Amino acid sequence: MPWIVWARWLQFCGVLGYAGLALYGLLRFGHGRSPAANAVSLQKALRAYIGVAITATALWLWCQTAQMSGVGLLEVSRSDLIYVLTGTHSGTLALTRLALLVAALLLALIHAWQRPRQQVSHAILGVALLGTLAGSGHGMMDVGVSGLVHLSGDMLHLLAGAIWVGALIALLLELSRAIRTRTMADVTETHRALSWFSGIGIVVVAVLIFSGLINSWFLIGPSRMLRLYH
Repeated sequence: MPWIVWARWLQFCGVLGYAGLALYGLLRFGHGRSPAANAVSLQKALRAYIGVAITATALWLWCQTAQMSGVGLLEVSRSDLIYVLTGTHSGTLALTRLALLVAALLLALIHAWQRPRQQVSHAILGVALLGTLAGSGHGMMDVGVSGLVHLSGDMLHLLAGAIWVGALIALLLELSRAIRTRTMADVTETHRALSWFSGIGIVVVAVLIFSGLINSWFLIGPSRMLRLYH
């Protein structure tokens, strides 16, 4: 598989992981501080996914430049890289993504994640990062009202997917800690997390289905969608 495909996939993993954890923290602990153990593990995970996203975005930019210039990865010139960054839509979005990721990394390194204000800041950065992914996807293929609806469908799909992924990551972290420590506090917190996820999971799945239908309407077409049931 080409390097550019791996880099694109890692970008999605990194951004969805970071945005998902940030949104999970805001939705679950937005009205109060999270337990200290949760705050430490989630902040470490946030930093890890930010690092993956930064590395993958830089690698994707390099691979994209090489592909557009028709040269090997080791033959990319600075002028070609600057052109991709400033002269193409995908390059400008990637540069914006890098700037947002650096801001997220600084925020994660300087401030404690469990503070409500920091949770809100991370969530805003996460949504903005998801917007850079939606802006480089199929949602940009249409114009006017159709383009707005298609792009909104893409954004909804990414938001719901990020919350789902972030919640799963957080649940795995809490489950592993509860299994490792076997303390009543950790077991109780894990039970609360599972109860919370079972409630919001229904909403997330509904949004995923709804936004998926919107995207299918534009990508497959209404006539072809009906044929899928025959």
